[in-house]
Amino acid sequence: MYFKVNPDKLYELYFQFGDTWKATAIRIAYSAIKDQSPNYGVQDFLGNRREISLAYYTEVKRRLAEFSIGGLELDSFQLRRIYFED
Repeated sequence: MYFKVNPDKLYELYFQFGDTWKATAIRIAYSAIKDQSPNYGVQDFLGNRREISLAYYTEVKRRLAEFSIGGLELDSFQLRRIYFED
């Protein structure tokens, strides 16, 4: 996952979150992914990675924009590792 910082919103982003802005953004992204995961079964992850990646990308992008008041934009997202719980 890569995101870009909007230079016009950098001050607001730093003022609101300080040095923790990046860690907070990553936590928000992981939370979005965890919230979307129950929508898919094991077979979906094995056969529809592109669809799932797009759903994750869309949700992470929405939440990052909401969290950062437009200060962060998701640039790219790649679904690389999948772990299944027993």
